[in-house]
Amino acid sequence: MQKKPSRTFLESEKEPVIERIFQLVDRYASRSEAARAWGINVSTLKNYYKRRHLKPSPRRSQLLKIAEHESVSLNWLLNGEGDIHETDKKTKEPGRLVSNGDAERKLFELLSLLTDQEKLRLFEILARKGLETVFHLLDTENQALLELKGDRKRIALRLESMSEEQLREILSKIEISTREAISEVDHSDSNIRARA
Repeated sequence: MQKKPSRTFLESEKEPVIERIFQLVDRYASRSEAARAWGINVSTLKNYYKRRHLKPSPRRSQLLKIAEHESVSLNWLLNGEGDIHETDKKTKEPGRLVSNGDAERKLFELLSLLTDQEKLRLFEILARKGLETVFHLLDTENQALLELKGDRKRIALRLESMSEEQLREILSKIEISTREAISEVDHSDSNIRARA
């Protein structure tokens, strides 16, 4: 009686698991970079390529590392079934979304370190700050500041670093300049009326 290997080779006629792994390797500049990212031995990955014709299948622990790091469904990786990014309830927390981005993965890892109470407090802070920001943006003066462009925006930003005394001096000069400009307009209007 011939013994069937339990994990080394696949008998399925579907595309073997190793081909899906090679698809994921293609995301990297090199095979060794992929192996380092996944926390598996570089020589192991190179050996998979050498034995490609034999359709090797990595150990489940390695597949879990790869699926977790690449944010892909373990079901897709193992069997080629389902959506590549669907949630895999066996390897993911209930309700946890699978994303393709490294930033999202790191954010999920960070949140997983928090207790339920800490997560709730974080949510409350984010919600409160979000509402404060919305109300801040609804203020008409803030909207006017946000709509500034070019030199006007640069001037407004420079004012932030000035002292109150400097600001009063600038305002004083602006008011004097404005009064002089109004006076000149009034004087010109008077001359035009006098000639008419």
